[in-house]
Amino acid sequence: MLDTQLLEQLKTLFAQLENPVKLVYEPSSHADQDELVSLLTAVASTSSKLSVELIAADDGSQARSPSFTLNTKVSIRGFLLRGFPMDMSLVRLF
Repeated sequence: MLDTQLLEQLKTLFAQLENPVKLVYEPSSHADQDELVSLLTAVASTSSKLSVELIAADDGSQARSPSFTLNTKVSIRGFLLRGFPMDMSLVRLF
């Protein structure tokens, strides 16, 4: 999904991270869920400060669309991204 050049650019960018960041996703029945997990895993592989975590609902339900949040211990707020853009080339904006 992410080419070698982009992964190297992310390594350079994320080398500046001062605090750990978790990429937290919910289970989803959406057909693109595996693609989201692959993307998050690839991004997290670029820095030891990044990690991927699955958060399951207490009732075992699944989200309707793929989503993830960016969480840090420094901030009580996260950043929620839900769904996929129609044109996956927008992922290049990462």
